[in-house]
Order: sequence, then structure tokens, then C-alpha cells
Amino acid sequence: MDGKEFEILFKEQFTALTMFAMKYVGDLDTSKEIVHNVFLNLWERRNKLDSSKSLKSYLFTAVYNRSLNHLRDQKKFLNDELAAIGLRYMEYQGPEQQLEATEMEKKIQEALAALP
Repeated sequence: MDGKEFEILFKEQFTALTMFAMKYVGDLDTSKEIVHNVFLNLWERRNKLDSSKSLKSYLFTAVYNRSLNHLRDQKKFLNDELAAIGLRYMEYQGPEQQLEATEMEKKIQEALAALP
């Protein structure tokens, strides 16, 4: 794949791939970043591509996987942030408030675990 073919593929597929990623991550800028990273990876691996396989299928699969990875990473980040906030909050509370905070944190963790 040369630069011109790559440019044509990018222009043809960028919008559709971005909208596809939006269905999972729900944020336009993040979706664009995911698609850009997929195309960057494709360009870096262009000499190793199997020409018998569909590039369109490859791109949609790669965007899907990167979108799920993004969601997983965000969930982990949120869990870490909530734990840190909870610890700071509990340092300033009495035993009764600490119990309430622990129960609230448990409910938040359950809600986060239910996310896709």
C-alpha cells in the first residue's frame, strides 16, 4: 500500500469508523483519536498486511477492539480515582460517616462493574 492508496482509504473510512467508535465510547474526540491510532498502526504495518483480507473488516475490528480497550482503561482509571477520593474523604470523617462512605463506595463500585 502506497501513500496515495492509504490517503484514499483514510478519506473513505474515517467518518464511518469514527461513528462506529462513538457507539462505544460516546465521545467524538476520543473516537477520532481511536480511529487515528488505528490508521497510524495500519500505516506502520502496511508492508506486513495480508492482501487477501479485507482492509475494511480489519479497520472495523481494530476500532472495535481499541474502543473496548479504552472503556476498560477508563473503568480502571475511575475505580482508582474513586478509591483515592474515598480514602481522602474517610480521613476527615467520624466512624459513622466512614461507614456511610464505605457503603456508598460499594454501591458506586457495583454500578461501575455493571457498565459495559
